[in-house]
Amino acid sequence: MPPRWKVTPSRRESEYRYLDDRYTLAANAMLYSTVVTGLWFFQLLYRADWPWLQPVAIAWTAILALNALWVMLVARYPGLTEKTGSDLVSKEELSSQEEG
Repeated sequence: MPPRWKVTPSRRESEYRYLDDRYTLAANAMLYSTVVTGLWFFQLLYRADWPWLQPVAIAWTAILALNALWVMLVARYPGLTEKTGSDLVSKEELSSQEEG
């Protein structure tokens, strides 16, 4: 279940960008697996000769891999200090928890 935001979220907030990037990556991976697997299935089912299928699948795989590398390794979310599962803790929340 998605988190509930106190205000309307924007891409300027680190917590929202973090979740949005990962949700987008997951949606892209699901679309990729559905389409590419379906295309290979129908090529085998109809015993068709689709020479364009392998380059399309390889190119899409490369794009998805670059997207995953960017989201998992390169993207930085300032203000976000700890990530534990689905719990995101900002610097402000962390300091208020330490004080209280």
